[in-house]
Amino acid sequence: MEEHYQPMYDRAFEPAMREWIAAWDAWERGERADCAKGETMPYWEWNGAPPDPAYYRPDWPESERTHLMMYEDTSEGTPISPAFTTPEELIAAGFSDPTLRDVRVWIAALQFKKSKGN
Repeated sequence: MEEHYQPMYDRAFEPAMREWIAAWDAWERGERADCAKGETMPYWEWNGAPPDPAYYRPDWPESERTHLMMYEDTSEGTPISPAFTTPEELIAAGFSDPTLRDVRVWIAALQFKKSKGN
C-alpha cells in the first residue's frame, strides 16, 4: 500500500475560520486595504475561499500531543518523516533524505520553543 501524506497548515481549523470570517465581516463593512478600495467583488473572490478543514491539523488537547514529525514548509507542509515520541528518536533514525540534514537545528528550535512554553 502506497502511503499518502496530506499537506496541512500548522494551525487548527477553528482559529483559521474565525480569522477568515472576521476579515469577511470587515470587508462587508467596507473596511478594505487601500488596494481593494472600490472593489465590488465578493470577499472570497478577492481573498480566496474559506479555509478547508481537510488542510488543517486537529486541535489536539495537550495530553494527546505525544509525537513529533518533520514537515517541509517550503510549499505545502507535507510530512517528511514518520512520527517519533522524542526528538532523540528522530535524530537517531538517521534519515538519508538531504532535506533532513538540518534536523539538529530543528530539534534545537523545538527545545527552545518548549522551554519558553509555546
